[in-house]
Amino acid sequence: MSSKSVLIIDDSPSLRILSSKWLEKAGYKSIQANDGEEGLRALMLNPDIKVVLLDMMMPKMNGLEFLEKVKMAKGMMGFKVCMLTAKEDQKDIERTLEAGARLYCKTCRRDDPGR
Repeated sequence: MSSKSVLIIDDSPSLRILSSKWLEKAGYKSIQANDGEEGLRALMLNPDIKVVLLDMMMPKMNGLEFLEKVKMAKGMMGFKVCMLTAKEDQKDIERTLEAGARLYCKTCRRDDPGR
């Protein structure tokens, strides 16, 4: 098992579980959080986190709010952030990249013809 951890922040339990299983199969330790608030706590408790998979739309604290909080505490930016979300508005993409996300990946929707 790798000493590198990946934090999955998503309010969908099924997406967290699926992502976690995929990451653990690849040799990574995965940590799960239900929203941005839980994600911030997980970052404080797990300094070995190297990547954050982040949803945009969540209760309590959404993905953009999470990024803005992390950006304010610059010492916490020892990791890369990949947005993993169904939101595809260009303004949302630009805002999250400006806030510190490295990648922005659109998830498949049931009505997506490319699926």
